[in-house]
Amino acid sequence: MIYKALDIVIIPPQPVLDLCYQLNAGLVDRRINLNPINAVPHLTLSMGVIESADEAAITQALEALATKYRGLELNFASIFDAGFTTNSACGLGIEKTDDLMNLHHDSVALMRPYLEDYYQPDIFADHEQGLGESCMAWVKRFYTECIEENFDPHITIGFGDLAEIETMSFKAGHLALYQLGDYCSCRSLIGEFELSCT
Repeated sequence: MIYKALDIVIIPPQPVLDLCYQLNAGLVDRRINLNPINAVPHLTLSMGVIESADEAAITQALEALATKYRGLELNFASIFDAGFTTNSACGLGIEKTDDLMNLHHDSVALMRPYLEDYYQPDIFADHEQGLGESCMAWVKRFYTECIEENFDPHITIGFGDLAEIETMSFKAGHLALYQLGDYCSCRSLIGEFELSCT
């Protein structure tokens, strides 16, 4: 059997993607190098290990979910700091609105029946190139420590410190399913569905 670490995510619209690339480029630590090819800025809704054979069912369910949440508005509220170390992951903290929390809840419920207890390096795309030491831990602990009341919505920018930036509101761009890469980056696109109303 083939297992994959998958991420159900919101991809922000292009102006917010451009801001994320700009902020990432200003960080000295280059462990995370955001780009539109294999490290796409995103907001994780649900993360876990599934059998590859279940990808199609999850993708089909995700398409229906995207229809339900078209026009979703997100609010950048604060700078996110994971607080693991003195040089920890940083990003854009997103406000926990009712609509976002409902989408998170639905995404968790969608993936939960397919979860597998398999944690080996080969669940990650491009794992042969090596993985950060915390990468596996993030996937393992998501369903036990990071859902529902513990959900902390954010868009990771990289490792380091970010200067304060102005708060903003924006429409979510896409709902997507990715296979994770190093540092839980959105590495390999499996399915993507429009969330904007245009």
